[in-house]
Amino acid sequence: MQQNKIAGVLSRDKETIIETKLQNAFLNVQKEFLQPTPIFTEHGKINNLEILIQTGCNLHCKYCFADGGTYGQTTTHFSPEQGRNLIRTLAAQGIRQIACITFFGGEPSIYPDTIQAICEECSQLFSAQVFQAVPNYYMVTNGVSISSKCIQVIRQYNIHLTISLDGPAEINDRLRIFQNGCGSYNYVYNNIKTLREHGIEPALIEATYTSLHEQADYSREDTVTALKSELGVQNIYLCDCNGGNYEPR
Repeated sequence: MQQNKIAGVLSRDKETIIETKLQNAFLNVQKEFLQPTPIFTEHGKINNLEILIQTGCNLHCKYCFADGGTYGQTTTHFSPEQGRNLIRTLAAQGIRQIACITFFGGEPSIYPDTIQAICEECSQLFSAQVFQAVPNYYMVTNGVSISSKCIQVIRQYNIHLTISLDGPAEINDRLRIFQNGCGSYNYVYNNIKTLREHGIEPALIEATYTSLHEQADYSREDTVTALKSELGVQNIYLCDCNGGNYEPR
């Protein structure tokens, strides 16, 4: 409904409904919500820096909102030196603390050298007393291409992993596919086993609930239960596919 409001195709009655919902949603926090957000250079701290390591992906998920990670743009990626320069530029602008850095994409795990360079630069700036602390590191990955170098970097910098998987193989492999149409479940499952062999436990499994789940009579609860049981990961984040042919009822 919100997308239709932006597009200007809602009736006035429906516009009133959505406006009322928004007002009620922020009713108890309006004072805080309406306060101007301070510019990060004023206090020298960034709470969460999300870095798109690349605008490309090794999967071709059917519901992808980011056009295969490219966001409709030319595929490119950060080199290790560009990653270092990003952190140096922030420090030069007066940043003294980055609480969290999240590596995202596209698919970030394909470029572990860049991730390593960014983490190294943060450690060096902390050692030089430019940064007040070393960031906490996170990565959102599809988990299909975890190289030995990537595992080394994850362990070295204690990178917390969110791995995307949409349920058991019979569901996931109809949604999260390679360019050739093959499913990704077994790749992810085996890579989680390999990560555990190196002492790395995924922090979170992120799943998208779709119309295909409904057609297969998999409820949201069924999907969460299956992921917990098959993967042994207790933290599951499930969200509905929003828009398009795969939006659930």
